[in-house]
Amino acid sequence: MGKFDGLISEYPLGERVRYYRKEAGLTQTELAKRCDLSQTSIALLEKSQLMCTVGNLKKISEILGIHIATLFAEDEVFVFDMKKIRRYKNRSNLPPSIRHSLGEVMKFAAKLKD
Repeated sequence: MGKFDGLISEYPLGERVRYYRKEAGLTQTELAKRCDLSQTSIALLEKSQLMCTVGNLKKISEILGIHIATLFAEDEVFVFDMKKIRRYKNRSNLPPSIRHSLGEVMKFAAKLKD
């Protein structure tokens, strides 16, 4: 096994940025304007075709309302950002995508052996 085997995330940085941008209700153009980048830069970042400076990632994460570490967290943490989920007061207020994902996790957990 090589030195970096198993270190590739199922959710690359670009996909994480796209996910949180959409959760924030922003277009690529809106995000780009707010962090003084071009729309093309955001598009390339989301496709994992452009590396971003830490300073720009910090700006992006602040605009998206997340901590920069969230962009680099383990996949399990990425899928459910509990800070975001806690803002919903009851299950019916959860967005359909989160309700569906939580349901899938519960189905999976029910099948696990103790």
